Amino acid sequence: MIVVDASVILHILTDAPNSETIIARLEAEDGLIAPHLIDLEVLNGLRKHLIAKRLRGEQGALLFKTFADWPIERLSVLHFNPQIWSLRENITPYDASYVCLAANLDVILLTKDKKLQLSANTKAKIELI
Repeated sequence: MIVVDASVILHILTDAPNSETIIARLEAEDGLIAPHLIDLEVLNGLRKHLIAKRLRGEQGALLFKTFADWPIERLSVLHFNPQIWSLRENITPYDASYVCLAANLDVILLTKDKKLQLSANTKAKIELI
């Protein structure tokens, strides 16, 4: 089992370079999990691609449907709010939700966000891919 963040999902959805490597890494896991807010973060990322004209409208909708069908277990992180708040000096609450989920489940957080990996300052195992 592994926690996957929105940066990884968006990288795959937009067929960015080395997507195959990430897909192979995810397929090697026995389960994917994420905070419940991942859907909003992926929607926001797709929106940014649409605004920047890197995607057309119908592509964005298709990519989100593709993502929605992926077998990612979405978990509530509301009970981690005190931990999330404690990380406010280093990372956003959104990023902290992934970090706290991974730390509490004692699994790896897979991310494309180097800044997150460098600034988390927690017991979470963060793997940059």
